[in-house]
Amino acid sequence: FPRTVKIKVKERVPAVYVNQKNRFFIADSEGIVMGEVQSYRWNLPVVYGVDLHDIHFGEGPPPLSLRKAIEVRNQLALDPDLSKAPFLGIEVAAPGDIVLHFKETSVQLGQGDFPEKLKRLHEIEKEVEGQGIPLKEVDLRYGDQVVVRTL
Repeated sequence: FPRTVKIKVKERVPAVYVNQKNRFFIADSEGIVMGEVQSYRWNLPVVYGVDLHDIHFGEGPPPLSLRKAIEVRNQLALDPDLSKAPFLGIEVAAPGDIVLHFKETSVQLGQGDFPEKLKRLHEIEKEVEGQGIPLKEVDLRYGDQVVVRTL
């Protein structure tokens, strides 16, 4: 009969802020909402457009819209150039489309294939940057077709 109890604790690490009606919550990389915060303590992206109405802190499953936003956040973190961009937030627009907001540019990603779409965004930025054209909006929702609006 063992006389020892082993307890393994896995601490949740903040990944994003979630803006819900001008109240801010913190969620981890799995989308588990850990609680409300009164101030920004970490340099994390803000996700908005997610409904947290039926969420219980520390419990799952998280809303699909929040999981998609965090999936995009994780992809952005893997890209050294995009992760350094002046990033404002991740919007979950109706009906679940993901929109990235940078300081000067918004990027419509839509509902999936995020790694490929972010790769195309990188290619577009390189192409227009060489021409000195500032981007206002990039829409990557339509398969192989890309819509670009400039300033």
